[in-house]
Amino acid sequence: LTQTMQADSVTYNIDFKDPKQGGSFKVDGGMNTLKFDGAGSYPSDMDINDMAAMLKAGFAFSGTASYLNGQMAMNVDDKGKKTDINTSSESGNFIVAMDDQRLNYNIASKGISMDMAGGEIPFPVSIKMAESGFNLMMPIAKQDEEQDFAFGFKMANFTMSDMIWGIVDPSAQLPRDPATVAIDLTGKAKLFFDLMDAKQMEAVEKGDAVPGELNALTLKSLNVSAVGAELTGTGDFTFDTTDLETFDGMPAPTGAVDLKLVGGNGLLDKLVAMGMLPEDQAMGARMMMGLFAVAGEGEDTLTSKIEVNDQGHVSANGQRLK
Repeated sequence: LTQTMQADSVTYNIDFKDPKQGGSFKVDGGMNTLKFDGAGSYPSDMDINDMAAMLKAGFAFSGTASYLNGQMAMNVDDKGKKTDINTSSESGNFIVAMDDQRLNYNIASKGISMDMAGGEIPFPVSIKMAESGFNLMMPIAKQDEEQDFAFGFKMANFTMSDMIWGIVDPSAQLPRDPATVAIDLTGKAKLFFDLMDAKQMEAVEKGDAVPGELNALTLKSLNVSAVGAELTGTGDFTFDTTDLETFDGMPAPTGAVDLKLVGGNGLLDKLVAMGMLPEDQAMGARMMMGLFAVAGEGEDTLTSKIEVNDQGHVSANGQRLK
């Protein structure tokens, strides 16, 4: 079965009143240029109550949806306490796919804003974000061979209103640049059970068995940027699942991660000046950075290369730690 749908605009309206407890819930919203493309395989004898059997019989689906200019206005009246929430986004898309081998999600949106006021919120809240996203690709079927997986999260150029900043940092000592948190991971793993098979997963739920093992992990990118500091990194590790002694029950890793911190010491100075961080704790943090990092190019820049070799030795920038 294949499906294609397109609409110039879609609107929705919900108006609910609780006749017993009182209060109301109202939502008005919509979006433009809504599109959907999908495909699926649906066996004629499938049992919707048995997902594992459905997948083995050939059940599969995939779909992609997108829209432009979405907005929503929500009004909640909880026994006299009124809350207003308004959201909008410039665009968004959603991808989902599943078959007997893997499950895949990919959600992204751009130009996001949200305003909240009233109710239990002591002051109006306003936040904006240039981009947000989440992706997950994971195997779901038992196999003797390694299978690929992936995970990603992004919150790019996040900002909040000056009223919120005024509570956290009334003297405006911290830079109020947009914040970003983004991570992109891929790897390889083996599954010992079919994750959609309830009977097979009983042993895992009881703690009698583990669902699988991690064989490799790659940090394709890491970016954490906020209040004048930025941490970036990449890395790549493999894991020896036959060695559970070197790292106290954890499969022994081999590989390295490269990290770079810009503005870390400056941020510590500002936090101490604001009284949010005691001087002795800041000193401890600086000692830790001195142990694991070295000065890099540029002002207030630290770099660190953490390596684990096949003998279980751990080193930071060539200095052995374990």
